[in-house]
Amino acid sequence: MSFALPTEATNSIMQALVFIKQQIDFITSAQVQQYFFIPKVLFIVFGCLFVICTAYLLKRTDWFDLVYKEPAQHLLAFSTLGAKEWQKRWQKIKKNLTKGAAAYYKICLLEAEKFIYEILGRMGFPGKTMAEEITKAQDSGMEGISDLSDFYKLCEDMVADPDYHLTLEKTESEIKKVEDIFKKWGVLKMDK
Repeated sequence: MSFALPTEATNSIMQALVFIKQQIDFITSAQVQQYFFIPKVLFIVFGCLFVICTAYLLKRTDWFDLVYKEPAQHLLAFSTLGAKEWQKRWQKIKKNLTKGAAAYYKICLLEAEKFIYEILGRMGFPGKTMAEEITKAQDSGMEGISDLSDFYKLCEDMVADPDYHLTLEKTESEIKKVEDIFKKWGVLKMDK
């Protein structure tokens, strides 16, 4: 059993195909292409200008950095590759608490301050001083920055006054606050 189209249907299809071919021939003819030459050139020029303006504005507004580059830097800054070194360094800082002299307590706090400065810089808050880094971090709304600000003020007071009296309890309390913040941020490992 074979299926054959009626002659009228075949003629209709053939007429439609001929019409489509005529339209394509008309559009691709040299006469019509002359009329479209100027609009084609204008579309190409405006398209290029649009791409250039978009690239310029992306670079100028730092949108690309905020959306793509900065989050990637935060991931790289706290990879597990540096965690062991940070853990060892923090333990070395805390070891000064066991030495039993007020001078070592001060050294402990000053080394912790230096460590905080480095960590904030790696987190994307670089500054010439720790105060600048803390201000930038406060603007971002990071958790625990107010405690670090208080810690920084304590260290500044301690440096300004050589006779500043520091007890073991006060030093341990401040170091514990910093350690808890670092654990929240993922800089130090949580206790198991």
